Amino acid sequence: AAPSRAGADASAAGRVVVVGSGKGGAGTSVLAALLALSAAALDRSVLLVDADEHVGPQRLLLGAPRAADAPALADLRAGLDLEALLVPISATLTLLPGGPAAGGAGVPLDPAERRALLRRVGALVPRYDLVVVDGGSRLDGVAACVDVAAGIDGVD
Repeated sequence: AAPSRAGADASAAGRVVVVGSGKGGAGTSVLAALLALSAAALDRSVLLVDADEHVGPQRLLLGAPRAADAPALADLRAGLDLEALLVPISATLTLLPGGPAAGGAGVPLDPAERRALLRRVGALVPRYDLVVVDGGSRLDGVAACVDVAAGIDGVD
């Protein structure tokens, strides 16, 4: 286990893990949830990012049902404040939910939009010991998550 953020240099960036696949039903969302829960159980501060704008399964897996008007990652394109999306799951685990935009309306994100939204999420990385990104099962979405994670300053 890595040292806790409490003893780390405040300027050090967190670690980012992207979990994804090219096929639905492969278990990527379950794996991402288990990684996040395991690290949180070790008293690490963890952000779990659900980058699936179609379903957004992490809320269901973590037992945090979504109200019809609850914001999701796709709502960032309408200018929603990033902080308004964060859902505390426990003292050490925070969820940035995916799924369709609030109310279920909206057009799916194109690859450039997805990258732009995920770059905004990248600003949260230094606040956490670990950021786990559930990239979903579409290769274009997973590739966007990996591209953005690789471009965050200080991420190994």
